[in-house]
Amino acid sequence: MKPGSISTALLAIACFAAAALSARILGLGIWGVALMAAGLGFAASPYVPAIQPAARSLALSGGVLALVAVGLGLLAATTGGSFRLPDEQAALLAALTAVGIFGIIANKALGASSDVT
Repeated sequence: MKPGSISTALLAIACFAAAALSARILGLGIWGVALMAAGLGFAASPYVPAIQPAARSLALSGGVLALVAVGLGLLAATTGGSFRLPDEQAALLAALTAVGIFGIIANKALGASSDVT
């Protein structure tokens, strides 16, 4: 098994889940398509060494931005003095949390695999 293949597979699954939830809530848009394309790139990155540096930097920046989006989404849910977050939006925030966590983990795993080869 290639180094980083499990973490990038989990990141790809989280990207596809977030894209599907986003398409269900907001309709298919450019960001849903971008998440799906990133998921495909992450899934292929352990097996295509040429895209590993790009996948590594995209995993880190995407992971950090996803966690920032979760924080801003939670802040927006408190508008009006009470916390209101519908079930679908809570699921989208959970998927973005998974993208953020797995993105940071995949960044470390892809960095370790580039040191090995």
